[in-house]
Amino acid sequence: MRRALVVVALLASGCTTTTPPTPAPDPVLSDRLLTAGDLPAGFVKHRPAPQDRPKSDHPECEEVLHDLEIATSAREAREAFQSEEGTVVQHIVRERSGPALAEAAATLNGCTRFTLSYPDGMTGTESVTTLSSTPTRWTGEVVADLGPLVVHDRLTVLTEGDRTAVLSVVTPDGADESFVSGLVDTARARLTG
Repeated sequence: MRRALVVVALLASGCTTTTPPTPAPDPVLSDRLLTAGDLPAGFVKHRPAPQDRPKSDHPECEEVLHDLEIATSAREAREAFQSEEGTVVQHIVRERSGPALAEAAATLNGCTRFTLSYPDGMTGTESVTTLSSTPTRWTGEVVADLGPLVVHDRLTVLTEGDRTAVLSVVTPDGADESFVSGLVDTARARLTG
């Protein structure tokens, strides 16, 4: 059951998709990633299985989330970890690529609710609630509702100079605030370090 939850959670939240092969991680950017030591005991490295990309009645919403969490670039490093309970933490650090933070935030602020339709017939709705937004940080709660399963993705985007960090904490029932806050603080320190 937990494995099925994680697969559906990643599919629903946008943490997986069919993509070209991931480029080799940039060693300078890799040093800025969270490590297993930054997470509580029980988290192990995780590589999400590729899934097909959904269609949406608000393609701009799906596109921004895709560009932030899924799309790969030549100058990036990423790592994902999974707990036994099904929480997935994904951290990406990249040279600025994709939408600028202000543009992404503006789009996501308008994505209060939209539908997703997957090639296998699965459908659901996704909503985005902005929790905080500054020129160098955007945090929101992305909730995917697939009927019997609801998945929460606490998404934080950080910028510093020409680098962007994207931190996703995907859970079945919403992430613990102190857990997320600690990860965001560590991700910010690594990005600026």
